[in-house]
Amino acid sequence: MKKITVFCSLMALLLSLCAQSFAQSVTGTIVGNITDISGGTVPSAAVVAINQSTNIEYKAVVSDSGEFTISNLPSGSYTVRTQMNGFKPSIVKDVVLLASRSTRVDVVLEPGAVNQAVEVSAAAPVLNTENATIGNIMQSGAITSVPLNGRSLDRLVRISAGVTTDSASNPRVAGSPYWGGIQFNVDGVGYNDSGNGGGAYSFRHGLSTQPSVDSIAEFKMDSNNMKAEYESAVSVTVVTKSGSNDIHGTAWEFNRNRAYAAKNANLTAQPKPPFNRNEFGGNIGGPIKKNKWFFFASFEDLLERSSLTTSSLSLPSQAMRTGNFAGLATILDPLAGTPFPSNQIPTSRIDSRAQALQSRYPAPNQPGSSNGTLQNFITSVPNKYDVYRFGVRSDYRITDKDTFFVNLNYSKGDPYFVAQNYPTGYGSWENGGYTTKSINATYQRTFSPTVINELRFGFLTHASVRQGMNKDFDPRSLFPSLYPVDYGGLPNVNITSYTSIGDYGGAQGSPQTTPQLIDNLTIIRGKHTIKTGFDFADYRVASNPAVGGLGSGLVNNAGLGRFDFTGRYTSGATSALPANAYADYLLGYANATYRSSASPAMVFSSTRYSAFVQDDIQINSRLSLSVGLRYMLQIPWSERNGIMTQFDSGTGKLYIPGDKLPPFTQQALLNAYPIVLGKEIGQTSAFETDTNNLGIRFGLAFRPFKNNRTVFRAGFGQYFNFLPVFIGFRQLGFSNPPFLLAETFASTAGSAPSLTLANPFPGGGRLSPNPSITIVQRNIKNAESYQWNFTLEREVARNLGVRASYIGNHSTHVPGTTTRSMSHGSRSPMYCSRTDPTSRGPTSSLWRAVAIRFFINCSWKRCSAITTG
Repeated sequence: MKKITVFCSLMALLLSLCAQSFAQSVTGTIVGNITDISGGTVPSAAVVAINQSTNIEYKAVVSDSGEFTISNLPSGSYTVRTQMNGFKPSIVKDVVLLASRSTRVDVVLEPGAVNQAVEVSAAAPVLNTENATIGNIMQSGAITSVPLNGRSLDRLVRISAGVTTDSASNPRVAGSPYWGGIQFNVDGVGYNDSGNGGGAYSFRHGLSTQPSVDSIAEFKMDSNNMKAEYESAVSVTVVTKSGSNDIHGTAWEFNRNRAYAAKNANLTAQPKPPFNRNEFGGNIGGPIKKNKWFFFASFEDLLERSSLTTSSLSLPSQAMRTGNFAGLATILDPLAGTPFPSNQIPTSRIDSRAQALQSRYPAPNQPGSSNGTLQNFITSVPNKYDVYRFGVRSDYRITDKDTFFVNLNYSKGDPYFVAQNYPTGYGSWENGGYTTKSINATYQRTFSPTVINELRFGFLTHASVRQGMNKDFDPRSLFPSLYPVDYGGLPNVNITSYTSIGDYGGAQGSPQTTPQLIDNLTIIRGKHTIKTGFDFADYRVASNPAVGGLGSGLVNNAGLGRFDFTGRYTSGATSALPANAYADYLLGYANATYRSSASPAMVFSSTRYSAFVQDDIQINSRLSLSVGLRYMLQIPWSERNGIMTQFDSGTGKLYIPGDKLPPFTQQALLNAYPIVLGKEIGQTSAFETDTNNLGIRFGLAFRPFKNNRTVFRAGFGQYFNFLPVFIGFRQLGFSNPPFLLAETFASTAGSAPSLTLANPFPGGGRLSPNPSITIVQRNIKNAESYQWNFTLEREVARNLGVRASYIGNHSTHVPGTTTRSMSHGSRSPMYCSRTDPTSRGPTSSLWRAVAIRFFINCSWKRCSAITTG
């Protein structure tokens, strides 16, 4: 009750100050102190910052002690003009302002007439003199001049200081958590994959869903001690270019091709594999109406043709495909128990389904081993990537107090063929592409130089596609007793020692959508710049029905049918050899077969609320402080139709939250396993909401000398990270019973075949007595990170600074799966008893837990009650 009271009080305080908001601001602040040549304060001066690209002016109010703050400025170059009767005007040009940063401009006014201006040019900032944030900033000139292999933003992520993994969408930075520990935003709008808790990404091409590098004005990665307006432990900010009073444009093309590449060492006798990477595009920006309305547009297209060299593939010889095993292991006739004459299987005995599928094998092209029957094929499988993206931004100054901009970004990978280590006709991803679309509409109202409000609406949709080859092939045309499939492909045929036949299956594209509403209110009161906001985002992650083929686990490799051949029937009493395994296949005598239903159609949702308030205090011209609080509340993920099962440790049963069975429920699984409705055991929900996410932020920047060439910075921050849906929550409906039925058919003991391709699924299949399940801790916590740093910086020469930092990061409640056995505990064992004696499944068994802490993977076997830490 006390926690609820504290939470409500905090919400009431913040709601009295602000409207709804999401994400952090991407604007900057100019601060400074005004004195005369004697060092006395000048409190009544007029200070104006003028954007040098658009000629738009922003006014400041000077405090009684001479400090001034100009907040909510777009990043760019500014001229700061200061005037006061009896003094010469001061004009400081080329003041570079970065997103979410403060730039100091201290002004010394000299006595004189107003027509005797003192004009100077500011040097580019080398040090961060105003807050404790540790991060990396790269501006447009550096972004486009750095030699990026692929010209996509993921290369900038990988080369940023503190990055310790090669994942661009989920990098670990300075010890940050992997899942949900980083947030990306473009112009203040989230650009995240809510499934994996990182940046919206493309398969094999990192972060190419982000805007073109030629349209980026600024890239920034903050990794330690951000202010209260930031959510996760690491933040990546992308600021796009806007138009100016001058028309600017570029057009470009980059090309790499095989003419300049060396041959593959394993294919020196063959022509060079195809490779051609062509990137072209352009951008243009300028005024629609000078000093008032501006635009910027960009387009980019990547066309890449490359290949993957397969290695050590084993394909049957042409003779073997006709049943001729002369010179190879003796092939027994399982029906007669004697060798086939001349080691030749009669054509009439070769199964028609085996013949149809083996036609997918290409002919061997290498001498190979084992009389040329193994490791006899090598080739280059073509890759095909087409990625195009465009963006348009328009900035409009409605009045002197009102500004508005809208930004649209679109990126798509299609076609997007991703080769795998299989022959050219199957086993690769026909489409591993994506589509990402976003809109950002931002309105800023300056009520006065000391009260500024920023309202932003954003909408992001991101859909990744995973689709295998041969999608128009219905495996039921060969095996009618398979379950219906929504997406076709070759069945999974595993022949011992030989390359498998099969496809990955897949599903139609499943979008993730995130609408956002943003509002930031800034109030300047003397030395204090107070910023507050209320953060809201609504996440939806769809998952269309999918069938699996070449993945791992029955749910991922039996949707198109799976057939295993080991050579047991044609080898007799001797150990089976590769030739025997292929002979078993030709005869259609399987050692084991499997089938599973398609995964259910699901839509998961979660809502996140955050509120913050922070105060940046200019104590004096040498000392700046920042203090703040942020509260986060993430409503746990739920499925629209209740397609999820959770574990109840008290009864040892899986339960379906709610009072009715959801769609896709498989009755056979209900009969076999102890699965009940939540109402039967008093469980009405799957999770408890984590309400204890109040974090503090503190930072200081101290300039010990009269100039800004030396600064000491220190800070501490507490951060709560987002829980993504793919890390446990989705598995509660995707793979947990009773929604996806997977059956095993094992051949009987002895030398007589009992499973054939003609009848691969006789009767009812066996359900696993130890089905793999996933359990997510009911009272799961958002990962919590504590960050601190102590930093000393010194500008040693123009455009050259050195920094020494001690950086700390400690994280708790980090989600993840850890496999381990469970010891017996104090609770009663969790028995699974079969209520229907005619059902297929275990007659009795116990749970075994493997993996624990926040996400728990289990199977049905003897174990103790599950406990979590």
